[in-house]
Amino acid sequence: MAFLWQSDLSTDEPVMFIQKPGQLPVARLLFPATQILSATDTSGTRRYELGRDFSLAADGCTLQLTADSRVPVTRQDELYPLPGAPNSIAACRDSERHLLFCELELFPSRQIRITYRHSGWDGPIPSGPTSYLPRTRELLQAGHALRLVIFGDSISTGCNATACVGIAPHQPGYPQLLAGYLKQAYPAARIELANESVGGMCARWGVQNIAKAARHLPDLAILAWGMNDVSGRRPPGEFAGYLSQQMAAIRQAQPDCEFILISSMVGNPQWTLAFAELYPAYRDALRALQGPGVAVADMTTLWQFLLTRKSYVDLTGNGVNHPNDFGHVLYGQVLAATLRG
Repeated sequence: MAFLWQSDLSTDEPVMFIQKPGQLPVARLLFPATQILSATDTSGTRRYELGRDFSLAADGCTLQLTADSRVPVTRQDELYPLPGAPNSIAACRDSERHLLFCELELFPSRQIRITYRHSGWDGPIPSGPTSYLPRTRELLQAGHALRLVIFGDSISTGCNATACVGIAPHQPGYPQLLAGYLKQAYPAARIELANESVGGMCARWGVQNIAKAARHLPDLAILAWGMNDVSGRRPPGEFAGYLSQQMAAIRQAQPDCEFILISSMVGNPQWTLAFAELYPAYRDALRALQGPGVAVADMTTLWQFLLTRKSYVDLTGNGVNHPNDFGHVLYGQVLAATLRG
């Protein structure tokens, strides 16, 4: 597989066209496009045309809709509905407004997917030290079975991948994508995936329910907490302590288990429960746990980079704290890169 950061091709990069008062709707690509290859709706069935539906500005990144474009448009004020409006959630930094929020098809129906070529990746490159997960790599390379357990919050259940929402193209969440990547990279190996993630939970709940993960006697356990812990303002040291306790409990059942700890994507900056300073603090606390048998998959740094160039609504599946299909692809790729080094 070609990771996003190893290629000059961005595939199905989502954009959501936002219209400010008195202006044509615009959206932004991650990189200056040298060639637009396709533009479709989320399902991939409706196609849009450069020149007919949108134009590409001289900077190569800014997309602007034409006056008679067929692409769906979201007004700027729709992102911040009034209290009580449909598809809204409280806790917006503008105290007089709410945030646009929906766990169903609202965001996918307004995002379109652009596939384009560019001059190359210039952002952070996720990777993992090859020496940290030797047993997992040995099992995969030798073509043995790998018992893989995912244990985390709603992101790890697959929320808001289109398969979870029940709409085309029915892409699964990152756990299934990761299993698929590993099967592709190590065709002789047998990936035995178990997912014990539960939406709405935090790392302390994970300690209290660690038997759910340990009972599978995993060779590799992926522990994926943080989004709800940030919303609860849990101190970074306490958060990392709960991850240490989870690893210790799993090792009691399976002493040879290795671990990947996911440093979470970030929440919507306009959401009052997304405390921006805690995401990198959690990442750094997890890195302190890294060593033989324990690697960190850093989604935090990558997501922060994406947000320097794109709107949060380009990347979200629900508006506040879940990735869309593109985000789940990135989760799977970052995990695969962490595992493969």
